[in-house]
Amino acid sequence: QQRAADYEKRLMRKLQMLDADLASKREEVEGLQRSLNLERNKFAEEYKSEKRERETKAKTQEERIREYLTEVLYTKPKHKGKVGEFNLDTVLVSFVKPNESFRYNLAFRVDAGTSIAQLRNSTCKYWGVSSDNFILRTMANNKCQDDNKVKDCFKQGEIAQLRLEMRRESAEPPTEEELKAIQPKTKKRAGRKQGPRYNAKGVEQIQKFGENYASQLRRMGGVYFLLKLRDTKPSEHAAKINLRNVLIYTALVVLSATVYM
Repeated sequence: QQRAADYEKRLMRKLQMLDADLASKREEVEGLQRSLNLERNKFAEEYKSEKRERETKAKTQEERIREYLTEVLYTKPKHKGKVGEFNLDTVLVSFVKPNESFRYNLAFRVDAGTSIAQLRNSTCKYWGVSSDNFILRTMANNKCQDDNKVKDCFKQGEIAQLRLEMRRESAEPPTEEELKAIQPKTKKRAGRKQGPRYNAKGVEQIQKFGENYASQLRRMGGVYFLLKLRDTKPSEHAAKINLRNVLIYTALVVLSATVYM
């Protein structure tokens, strides 16, 4: 029995040694596998790092270029003109796209020779609309003619802002009431019939190029009826004030002043 126990102990020690040897071999194999994986992924990691570095450099260069361009675009050039001469170098153009309510604002650089036609073509090209269907107006709702210079559309100290709006279609022909209203108020000679003394072609041109505010306001019912509202009757609170109220409030004012003093 003692010999069997010694044999069992030797077997157990040998088994432990084999387990330790197997564990060391397993760790060695795992280390070799990790080294192999690192060697395999080495080129991929280097490529990714180089790509990230290139992207970072490109982004930095783009930001630097944008900063330089912004500085150049918004730096006002030095004008060698007369003292007190009105110089305009930037114009703000507002635009509301059809079927939208958001107003877009964009600043354009201009010089003394920039015309309204050139500015209108640039704005329409930027927003992707046809220049034949849009016009430029001032904030006072005045139409800017294409032959005019942008500088001539503003006065000294006025905010240089224009609105790009859709060209309005030709207005409707004048009604009978409008034709009667524009006729001259002269007495008709007896026995002589006179037709309406007005230039129909001129009226048509005025209606074509003029502002038809009534038709535009009828499309916006709330604004149209708001403008038709009359002033409300003034309040009669002044007639209800008597001498007793004046004396009471005067006494309150005097008491308040004495308390705070």
